[in-house]
Formats: sequence, structure tokens, C-alpha cells
Amino acid sequence: MMHDIGKYADLFQARLNGSKITFEHSSAGAYELFSMKTTPSILLSYCAAGHHGGLPDGGAMDDHADMPTLCGKFKRQKPRIHEYQKYKADIDLHQILPKELPDFDVRCRDTFTISLFIRMIFSSLVDADYLDTENFMSSGTVNRRCGESLESLDEKLSYYLKRFDHPTKDIHHIRNDVLNKCLACSNEKRNIFRLTVPTGGGKTISSLAFALRHAIANDMQRIIYVIPYTSIITQTVATFQDVFGKRNVLGHYSTASYNDSNEEMSNLRQTAENWDIPIVVTTNVQFFESLFAAKPSRCRKLHNIANSVIVFDEVQMLPTNYLSPCARTIAELYANYHCSAVLCTATQPSIEDCFPRKIAIHDVYPDAKKLFEKLKRVTYKNDGFLHNEEIKEHLNKESQVLCIVNSRKTARELYESLGTEGRYYLSTYMYPAHIQRVLNHIRLQLQDEKKPSCKVVSTCLVEAGVDMDFPTVYREYAGLDSMIQAGGRCNREGKSDPDVSVVHIFESENMRKRLRSEMTQSMEAALNVISMYDDISSPEAIHAYFNLLYRIRGNLDKKDILEKLNNISIPFATVAKDFKLIESSTKSVLIPLEDEAIQ
Repeated sequence: MMHDIGKYADLFQARLNGSKITFEHSSAGAYELFSMKTTPSILLSYCAAGHHGGLPDGGAMDDHADMPTLCGKFKRQKPRIHEYQKYKADIDLHQILPKELPDFDVRCRDTFTISLFIRMIFSSLVDADYLDTENFMSSGTVNRRCGESLESLDEKLSYYLKRFDHPTKDIHHIRNDVLNKCLACSNEKRNIFRLTVPTGGGKTISSLAFALRHAIANDMQRIIYVIPYTSIITQTVATFQDVFGKRNVLGHYSTASYNDSNEEMSNLRQTAENWDIPIVVTTNVQFFESLFAAKPSRCRKLHNIANSVIVFDEVQMLPTNYLSPCARTIAELYANYHCSAVLCTATQPSIEDCFPRKIAIHDVYPDAKKLFEKLKRVTYKNDGFLHNEEIKEHLNKESQVLCIVNSRKTARELYESLGTEGRYYLSTYMYPAHIQRVLNHIRLQLQDEKKPSCKVVSTCLVEAGVDMDFPTVYREYAGLDSMIQAGGRCNREGKSDPDVSVVHIFESENMRKRLRSEMTQSMEAALNVISMYDDISSPEAIHAYFNLLYRIRGNLDKKDILEKLNNISIPFATVAKDFKLIESSTKSVLIPLEDEAIQ
């Protein structure tokens, strides 16, 4: 009620009856709350002020009335307070609001912690506001319940895992070992966990099993699975829906589609607004930008992140320019919102120093080094500089081969230089359904016992989370984690000896002039480590690489997000504008080639 007390103004009531004169009702509630000068009321004043237009910057007391800050809103509102005082006949703010927050002593908190707390309150407010409006407009006919209990999902998981009960190959025994270690650790108390598993070690299902059992053991509500690329998220969503059914799994990312003609899909579309579902699969961009957002529509889901197990798949893909604020946010969710986090990858970055010192990260699989030795399935060979003609000759000699390069232009050039039989091209210039169709065709070729020609030239979109198994892989120089991830597409099932399953790393003709500065830094750090370690995929080499990379990059908070939030006048709108994991401005484009797009 407090956020809407401005609606008591005669001007607002007249607007309900058709008047075109506006009244800024959200500022009225904010002004009244701030004037009470208690801790809860001051925090809530931000929420009331932003419940339509978004959380404002706090601003300064000398801000002008035409400024969009909280202080500017107060300047606009002060001369008009008499217009809505009728609310006092119905609402006693002093009776409704506690003077203090018993579980949240602001005096012991820094402003980063306070800012996330305000966003969580704001999220609860705007979600309740949206749901109340939806209920009124639909006369209570909207059914939003989506999904079953976690205990029911555990039964589905147990049934799914039975297919792994009788392993027949060494690789299957190793994957079962990883799964069993995850299940054994799932009864631990809430924490920030680290799961380091080499590519092909069954990390996806094992981390999911850990998250579900851990959530049940610690009375948590949902699992949020965070993935770096939209290009690989569809495969993960499909896997999880295969285990749990579509009604229990939401894939929330920029290219997701929910067909309203199907009731189940319509429910998922509604659930994407506030994440009220047992399992959410989303992207780094959607997850972290929402946690630093200011707009109601983006913040609406935040309160449902609380009390969750959050799995960060391929955690090494968190952008280094924002690594410090991302790590700080993970720590806050663990410390104050009953969350656990799982940092999951084959190439674990050295991010311990980004977390507060009091947090001790717990390893789910304690002996990662031994696991890496067991799962060694490839040999990395440094071919040095290769002319494009040499690369073409190497690829044409192979019956089935994957070549991953850094730029779309290089990928296109190499693809067009190959013979037309059995050649495939993949890049993010293709729309998602097209990528998926080509991937499915490639998998069929690789599974064919006749071993038909299958030469794939791709950008890095196939490196992480895409299940393909080639006898030979070529990878243009890149960050060490990228080169190791490329190795995960070679001899994935361990059918061949590591000595004959070769991942060739190389420099192409135009590579350096086509690299962005950040990629150049990653490559230089990788080349330095390659010169020092015989096995570039060892945990020691990976650790050395990330330590060196972070020293080269220097600033792990490019936009000074943490510094901006170290201000008692919290700049919510400014931080939301500055925190962009993908800084290029893009627009969605509809390509009407698929039946769904045409409809």
C-alpha cells in the first residue's frame, strides 16, 4: 500500500476517470517513507520511487527538481504533499513499518550489501504488483503454477540415472565416479563449491544431480543453471527437459520462444517473467545484468534467486572486466540469501581472491589432478605458424576433422577453400535454429559407421557444451581455456589412444590483426604457459594461465561498479547502465525461414 499512497491525490483519481493531467504518484510514497527517517523507511523509499520507472540514483540534497534522482523526485514532491494526505485516514505508516530490521543491521553492512538488499525488496514489490494487476485484469483466471516439487524431480532424476548403473567402458566408470562424488557431497551445508571436471567427464548431469540433492538437503526452492553462451543453452535445456519434463524447466535467454497456443509453453512464458519454477537455465548476461538492473521488468525475478542452488557452468567464461562485481554478488547471495553456488568447469580460473577472505571454497571432487590424469584422451601439438594453404592441406587430408578459429571471416575463408563434399560451416552469423540443424547433421555423420567425410570449420561457439566427437581437431591460438575446451571435442568417448588423438594448435596468416585486444591478451598469456608446461591441460598449467591473465588484465572491475556502489547515495540507474557484460548495442532480428518464425 505504501508505494501507492500518491493515488489518494485528486489529480490521480481524476486521471482514472479520463483526465490527461499526470500526477507522479510513486514519488509521493517515496517522500513520505523517507521523511520517517528510520532505516526500513529510507530503504523502502528507493523501492516506492522506482516501482514504475525503475530504481533511481540517490543523488544529492542540492539536486534540482527536474533531475531523475531520488533527491530530485523529493524536490518535485515536497510542494504537493498536501494533495494526497487523505491516505492517513486509512494507513498509519508508523504502525505498519518496524523501526529496525532485526536480521539486517545496516550499521554492520557496506553499501554494496545494502544495494542488493534494496533490489531484493524492490523485486518482491514489483512482482507482487504485477501479479496483483494480472489477477485483477483476468478476474483471477490466470494459472501461473508451473512445476513439481523438488522431491518429485528427485524421483525423475533417480529413474534417469539408472541408465548409468552398468558401465561398460572406462570412460563410463570415470563419469560414474564423478557422479557419485557429487551425490556424496550434496548433503553438505550451504557453501560456495568448486567442481573441476575435465571435458567429457559428465559434468553437466553430475552438477545437476548435486544441485538437486543439495537443494533438498538444505530446504532450498530451485536450481538456477547459468551458462555463458546462448548458442549452447538449447542443448542443456533439452537435456534437463528430457530428465524432468518441460513443465519443470525454464530456458530463459534472448532467443527463447514460448508458443502461447500451447498451454504448457504459455505457462513457461509467464514464468520467464519471475522465475517461479523449479529449474531455470539462463545465461551469464541475463543472470548478472538482472542483479545489477534498475528496471522493474528486469528486477522482478530477483527475489526468486534467493534460496536457490546456482550452478555456474564454464565459470571461466565470466568476463574478466566484471569479475570482481560478479564474484562479490555470488558471495552476497551465499551469505545473505540462503544460496549455494557451484563454480563448474574443466578449466577452473583462479578467482578465490575475488571473494571475501572469510569464504572458503569447497571442492566437490577433491582430487582433480588424478581425475585429469584418468581422463587424458588427447595430445596437444603446437604447429606454430601455418599459411592458410597449409591449413587447407591438413584439413583435406583428414576424413573427419574439426577446425576452430577466432574470427568469422577466417572461418568462412577456410570453409570455402575446402572441397564441397562433407564440409560444414558454423558461426554466430547463423540463427539458432540453423545452427542446431547443422549440428544435428554433423552428429549423424560422426555416428555413421561408414565414417563419411565430415570437415567442420567453426568459430568458438562449439567449444563449450556442444557434444561432438572428432578424431582430430585444429584450434587457432586463443586463451588456454579455449584451446583446452576445443580438445574436449576430440576423442570425447576415449575410443582411441591419446597419442593418435591430436589437437593441433596454430597461428594463421591474419590471426593477429583480426584479434580484439582482450583476445590478444588471452593468447599471449596462453603462449607463455605453453612454453613452460608439457601438458597444457594440467591443473597446474591452467592455474598458472589464469594467474598470469589476471595480472595482464589488471582491472577486474572495468567500470568501477564496486566503487560506485561504495556510496551511501546509491546510484542504481547509473550502475544498471554501466554493468553490461556485452557492450555492443544489438537489436533482435526476425528471420522468417522456420515455420515457427513465419507464424
